[in-house]
Amino acid sequence: PIKEYGKWGFINSKGQKVIDCKYDKVHQFSEGMSGVLTDELWGFIDTLGKMAISPQFLSVRGFSNGLALVTFITDSIRQYSFINQYGQKVFETNYERQDDFHNGRALIKSNDEICFIDKTGKITIHTNYPYGSGFSEGVAHLWTGDSTKYIDTNGVVIFSYHGMANGDFSGGYAEIN
Repeated sequence: PIKEYGKWGFINSKGQKVIDCKYDKVHQFSEGMSGVLTDELWGFIDTLGKMAISPQFLSVRGFSNGLALVTFITDSIRQYSFINQYGQKVFETNYERQDDFHNGRALIKSNDEICFIDKTGKITIHTNYPYGSGFSEGVAHLWTGDSTKYIDTNGVVIFSYHGMANGDFSGGYAEIN
């Protein structure tokens, strides 16, 4: 992203402007799309700068595993939905917390429990843990005040540790304190 005269656009790796600076705010590109703010509503552009999903949302997250979390108002109620890259609503969600999809699962928090949903919005993994992070390299970690466990995308515990300040996997490793 690049900002000129108070508006945002994009440059390429050679520093050449490839998308004009005409947006109020922008997100990084993910899966070929970038969230852009125009006149207080968010939409998505493609890598050529063409409006792919018209501005209609209060907020947007980037695409991950083909879905993006968006927020809009319906009958004065804030509504959250995951949409596909055509702007079609795949399913609605109103959990305490919703994260992006990774490895086909998205972390949500429901009734103070970390759970994971599939790409239809169905809860597929219950954890009985109050804290957690999404999947990274096919592994998610969950914790309470005294223990941490790592699970695979099926919810099977791979290993556990005492303590709670442990990290996500990256490059095949996770930090354990």
